[in-house]
Amino acid sequence: MGGGQVSLDRIHLFFVDERCVPPNDAESNYHLATENLIGPARIPAAQVHRIHGELRPEDAAKGYVEEIRNFFGLEDGEQPHFDVVHCGMGPDAHTASLFPGESAIEDRDHIAGPLM
Repeated sequence: MGGGQVSLDRIHLFFVDERCVPPNDAESNYHLATENLIGPARIPAAQVHRIHGELRPEDAAKGYVEEIRNFFGLEDGEQPHFDVVHCGMGPDAHTASLFPGESAIEDRDHIAGPLM
């Protein structure tokens, strides 16, 4: 491929966290990513795996875990392996909505879960 273009056919985007808002809300991480990356890069919708923040947190987490398990073909107890993970850090040292000292940071058994 010439001209500095990258083929996106094998790239899938998964989100690390999301706010409890609809996908078109200005506070939605998905909305921000769609406006600034997904749309401009023309990443196909089938390759974007969002967290459904408009649902109850428990339902959104459960659905997201199911989507990840299905995509990676995971058996019970298996964890996904991502090629690249990009997480920002807030000024208070939080990343992925996890703050220093939270017990969820040490959770190695679950793929995702609701944070309240």
